[in-house]
Amino acid sequence: DNKKKEVSLVEEQKVKKILVKEEDKKKLKEKNEVAKTKNIFKRLLNKLNPEENKFNFLEIILLMFMAFVVGVFASQAISLKIPILNNTTVIEDTSELTRVYNLIINKYYGEVDKKELTSAAIKGMMNYLSDDYSMYFTEDEKNDFNERLNGVYTGLGVEITNDASNNAMIVTVFDNSSAKDANLKPGDIIAKINGEDVLGLGKEEVVKKIKGKSNYSFNMSVLRDNNLIDVKVVTKSITLSSVTSSVIEKDNEKIGYIYISIFALNTYDQFKEQLEELEKMKITSLIIDVRSNTGGHLTSVTSILDLFLNKTDVLYQIKSKDKIKKVYGTDASTRKYPIVVLTNELSASASEILASALKEAYGAKTVGIKTFGKGTMQNMLDLENGGMIKVTTEEWLTSKGNKINKEGVPVDYEVKLDEKYASNPSKETDNQLQKAIEVLTKANN
Repeated sequence: DNKKKEVSLVEEQKVKKILVKEEDKKKLKEKNEVAKTKNIFKRLLNKLNPEENKFNFLEIILLMFMAFVVGVFASQAISLKIPILNNTTVIEDTSELTRVYNLIINKYYGEVDKKELTSAAIKGMMNYLSDDYSMYFTEDEKNDFNERLNGVYTGLGVEITNDASNNAMIVTVFDNSSAKDANLKPGDIIAKINGEDVLGLGKEEVVKKIKGKSNYSFNMSVLRDNNLIDVKVVTKSITLSSVTSSVIEKDNEKIGYIYISIFALNTYDQFKEQLEELEKMKITSLIIDVRSNTGGHLTSVTSILDLFLNKTDVLYQIKSKDKIKKVYGTDASTRKYPIVVLTNELSASASEILASALKEAYGAKTVGIKTFGKGTMQNMLDLENGGMIKVTTEEWLTSKGNKINKEGVPVDYEVKLDEKYASNPSKETDNQLQKAIEVLTKANN
């Protein structure tokens, strides 16, 4: 089982590298769409009223967006910590928006899809920020995003994306799922559903055909290494497993090992349960592996840190525009055994909070590669069109106030993953893991 998990991790890391390129293409495509929309708006306004329309395209987007979400902002202002414009400003801007919006809808000579127009305006606004982490999600994209972070959904048990040819490609296969039972693998391309060709349709259309239907049995064909493979699968409610653990015995020492793939809402419960099981087995030290873990919920990583740190310990600091707030532990932990945190260049966000806090406040050691350097915090806001925006509102600092954004968490022992691991993944060929074991073995002697 451990061998299979290690092979799966390698496959997932390869796919994540592909996704970086795919994400760049997606952003470029969105920028081109915004540029086209910008030109259309400019030409339209000049035709309609060239004398009075002195505001630029970005101002129009701001106005359209403001009216669209002002009610939602108002209802969630406290939880999102987003300042609300005073009433005078809102009314004035909304009035301007209404005039322009009605003018476009009533006077433009062509057909205008109101939903697509609004989506294009929101995307343009988010692109204007030039922030990689502030973005707009369509309804389908939002659902995919939330399901992964919530840790529970109905489906096959796979995470998919679009490849360069707009095919639905499997990125991750979750444990205890129909997809796992059918031996589906990361990198597989979904080619047919019940005999219907779905190549080139994109993940949104493919997902619509199978997702959300409980106990739905169907036939599916996937492309793997240019070979077509037929499988039969059944959708079901799936609790995503984000934590795995084991005991490593070395020189009469029992070293606990916990791997966290993502910080979902249910990750803390899984982590706590498996940590306590390891402690019942009398472990003398612990390895927490967050390699290729790109983050997740702040509440989840905060709860995990509370298992190791005390009320007087600073877990991390939150920097807003006008102040810095220190976040302290809430429990009185008695755990004192040595800890090593394994990181790599894809460990980001919540993973960096975990690594830096245990390093600076607990005294843990870090092994592997310096982390990604994603030190900003985003708030999510649901929109009336079913979509969602994710906006950067704050920056977080380490326990001691060190900056992480675009810098990363440095490691105590820098170890590059040996090429042997890619061709033969195992604990023995994982030289980063072996270094962590070495560090803990020396610490216990």
